[in-house]
Amino acid sequence: MIRVLLVDDDPLILLAAGATLRADGGFAVREAPTAGDALACAAAEAFDVVLTDVHLPDLDGTALLTRLRAIPSCAATPVVFLTATASPGDAERLRALGARGVIAKPFRPASLAPALRELLAG
Repeated sequence: MIRVLLVDDDPLILLAAGATLRADGGFAVREAPTAGDALACAAAEAFDVVLTDVHLPDLDGTALLTRLRAIPSCAATPVVFLTATASPGDAERLRALGARGVIAKPFRPASLAPALRELLAG
């Protein structure tokens, strides 16, 4: 079971992405609507991947990535960004900052779990 920390301020994305990953059967999902909530979750329990929006109300995704790296149990946890503004240059910039990859929004529900597995495998 792949433990996912899903971070997005849009309740519909949390609902859709969380339900899609759970329905796949291979994912256990914990949702966080803010970067602050995500940091608290990450400090309290271990995750196999953090799937986060780039644009959050309290911190942007790159700042969240930096703060996650400062938590010893998250220092090597893969971070995958969800974003509606992913140009090829943005994806490269996020990877250069340490992200495992980028999944564009809107995503097709059937493609989310395979895309996440592919990024984790690569």
